[in-house]
Amino acid sequence: MARQDKIAEFNVFKTQRMRGMPLNVQLGDILQTGRDCAAIALTISKTLTPSSSSLKRIKAEVGGTLSFKEKLNNAKLAFHSRPGHGDVLALDFTDTDFGKFVFLAVHPTADTVDNCYKKLLELCTRKRLSSLVLPCIGSGNSSRTARQSGLLSSNCAASLTKAINHSVLKREFSLKTIKIVDRKEQMLRKFVEVLDEKLKNKQIVEDEETEESEGDTTIGTMSLLDEDDSDEGEVLVVHTGNIMQAQDGVQGPMQDSIDMHGWTQDERTAAQYVHFDITPGSDMCAICISSLADVGNETLLEMKDQQESLDQSDEASSALVGSTAVAASARLVHPVAIKSCQHQFHFGCFVSLVAHSSNKFCPTCRKHFAFPQGDMPLGSTMAHVYENGILPGFEGTSNGTILIIYQVPSGIQGPTHIRPGHRYYGTIRYCYLPRSVEGLKVLRLLQKAFECRLTFTVGDSITSGARNVAVWNGIHHKTSTNGGPAHYGYPDSDYLARVTEELAQAGITEDMLDQPFSQSD
Repeated sequence: MARQDKIAEFNVFKTQRMRGMPLNVQLGDILQTGRDCAAIALTISKTLTPSSSSLKRIKAEVGGTLSFKEKLNNAKLAFHSRPGHGDVLALDFTDTDFGKFVFLAVHPTADTVDNCYKKLLELCTRKRLSSLVLPCIGSGNSSRTARQSGLLSSNCAASLTKAINHSVLKREFSLKTIKIVDRKEQMLRKFVEVLDEKLKNKQIVEDEETEESEGDTTIGTMSLLDEDDSDEGEVLVVHTGNIMQAQDGVQGPMQDSIDMHGWTQDERTAAQYVHFDITPGSDMCAICISSLADVGNETLLEMKDQQESLDQSDEASSALVGSTAVAASARLVHPVAIKSCQHQFHFGCFVSLVAHSSNKFCPTCRKHFAFPQGDMPLGSTMAHVYENGILPGFEGTSNGTILIIYQVPSGIQGPTHIRPGHRYYGTIRYCYLPRSVEGLKVLRLLQKAFECRLTFTVGDSITSGARNVAVWNGIHHKTSTNGGPAHYGYPDSDYLARVTEELAQAGITEDMLDQPFSQSD
């Protein structure tokens, strides 16, 4: 009988949206310990040869080599090319006596172990699994020295905490239990040591009561708190390596310290993009074509004085209304400077520009002072990887291919979607760009469009006729490497120029990007 000792138990997170989820670290046999789990994760070599003892035992339980190979081949269909280090194949054995999913992680490297753990948790969420058992994936095999295994298990613990935090941010997490099971006790204890420290660095608080099972050696029971102070409707994009995720977030500090009591919502919105405390130039306001020089800082002081008098006034309401109108008039003719380019306008003119223009750029230099916002579902992700193949039409001008992977989760339509309150169905899309200077520029523009939630929306598909699905939002992508424009593929010599123009029409332009482009990106 294999030894079954619980090394530690952690209550990984508690939020208002999710119940606490125990994470058990246990010494023992992974197949025996994972009998009651919905999925088991193991590693496999890049040749996809099931040579480990655990995989051989699974093959025997599911009906032999032919049955296992059939499931493995079905899992490989999810990949456009041969799975690489850190990729995860999902084998569905729920229709056999084994009765669970087997996730095979292609031996991850130091560069891919983070994404490997994220993919494992995302697969569990996508398949609505409640429990997962896995070893210290990426920690090496038994031939490693204790010191090497300890160092590698440290990386695994760090990667697991990143993956859990990533899943928490996505607001979708089906797992109720995770078990880490391995036969190497020293490595597990190092894993627990690092996991403990990582969790404490992520706002850990101890539970007031900890129940210990008889015979267990329990190091601690803790809760990772998800700080959720975000305002509804704002957007934060989480970058994790080459992965981007659109999520709820908090907008940063807005503007100069100024009392906005009595201001309209349009005025408050416009104020976040400008400075008020400026010296007016001799130029004209480019919007109303009148002088800026005859009003200035004294008008701002007058506004403040009027506001203070209003706050202290006990006069009749009619006088209050009149004074408020004077203050409003003074502020609307006050000159302001756009923060991003310093060009000046009357504040009232700028308020009207912001309120009635979908693409928010300076009328003088056309530099954007605010990004456009779409309604792509929150929780969508965008990832990209570089591949060696050359796309048709780019021989000699590129050194590879950029593969972009979009994932849009299913959910409930929001107030700006076609049928608010109704369920919609997500999608996964694979797209291709040449790895050239122009291709890399388009990639970064597409990333900016994704940050602004412009890539997808929810509607009815023109091509399939399906209703209430995630659909493209007017920015065309190449979803095939060949076949030409008729099949959404290459060669297509004008595509990069066309998509750049489509992005500009959506409000995404090169001036929004921070760094220059190079072939080495």
